[in-house]
Amino acid sequence: MQTKFMFTILLCTLVFVVAGQGRGQEPDAKLFASLAERAKGAEYSLFNGQNLQGWKALTCEVVVEDGKLVIAGGNGVLRTEHRYQDFVLELEYKPRKGEKYDSGIYFRAEEPAMGKPFPDRFQVNLKQGDELNLIRFPKARSSGLIKAGDWNQVKLTVIGEHATMEINGKQAWSTDGVEVKDGYLGLQVEVPLGGQFEFRNIKVKEIGYLPLFNGKDLAGWEGAGQEASACWQVEDGLLMCTGKKGPWLRTKEQYGDFNLRLEYKLKAGGNSGVYVRVPENGNHHGKDAGVEIQVLDDHAPKYKNLKDYQFTGSVYAVAPAKEHVGREAGEWNSLEIDCQGTRYRITHNGIVILNADVEEYPGLKERLTSGFLGLQNHSEAVWYRNVRIKK
Repeated sequence: MQTKFMFTILLCTLVFVVAGQGRGQEPDAKLFASLAERAKGAEYSLFNGQNLQGWKALTCEVVVEDGKLVIAGGNGVLRTEHRYQDFVLELEYKPRKGEKYDSGIYFRAEEPAMGKPFPDRFQVNLKQGDELNLIRFPKARSSGLIKAGDWNQVKLTVIGEHATMEINGKQAWSTDGVEVKDGYLGLQVEVPLGGQFEFRNIKVKEIGYLPLFNGKDLAGWEGAGQEASACWQVEDGLLMCTGKKGPWLRTKEQYGDFNLRLEYKLKAGGNSGVYVRVPENGNHHGKDAGVEIQVLDDHAPKYKNLKDYQFTGSVYAVAPAKEHVGREAGEWNSLEIDCQGTRYRITHNGIVILNADVEEYPGLKERLTSGFLGLQNHSEAVWYRNVRIKK
């Protein structure tokens, strides 16, 4: 009897231990619900399935094969052009090795320090046996949710100091203590030891940003002085100026301090601009006016003799862009315009090309610090997408 009793205890203990190994610490369901409720923002794709526009590869090789992003070689990181504060990141991944694979997903990260291949933080692990656990965060762990050798779905939500993870549609973990406020999103490349990985369906929702263009119509916009349809239309989900005679496009709402992010595409020799804090008449020259942030095909031969404040990202006629990093005509470019009082910080294709204030450019003192946003009609075709703003 005693032997049978001891065997029963041992069996029950074993069942308990095995059952406990399936998931690890249960995630905070209330926190999941709270973050889901707060996760409102502007959503868009981070990977177009064709090339690496929107990304920057550091000491590594990353390619596109059959619509998938493939970690191909080297030790380094593939990071986004934009920095992100609060966000929801979704993607699918699959290692090409059957075992001993290793990679990672970075968030709120800086570029690696000199001489190092990888950022210091924060890293969601993709190492075999530790998949999708947040390194150095004891509460951010789970097990039993990964599909070995197959595609796995990832949903990482980070708001303030809180982070949650969903794996293949199931709640995996929740944690706090993510104290760094913003940084890049990135994919770790560790091919010599960890092998190649494939990624697809990568998208992000920027929490706190509001879409200014819905991809369907001109809701929230109006033509300045006449019907916008004279020269503005929506084509294949893109906001397009046809180049025909007509008005500039104006937001119906006015803005003071904000962070505006968008993407644009020009034809060869193209010219446009983003009007910032302009009055109703669109004035962006001189006292009591707003400003224009230039959008131009900087590579065009006909522009080689322009004044320095006329190239892309410049505050037109006031502050010149410090670098010219526009892509070839026909390619998409990212542009970020950050306005805080009289300070203008312009980021073009992931590079800060201007950080201007009245100390260096006194002319900014006489410009408006609140007004309408607008897109210029320069009688040339131009396309915009993913236009969003955070007040």
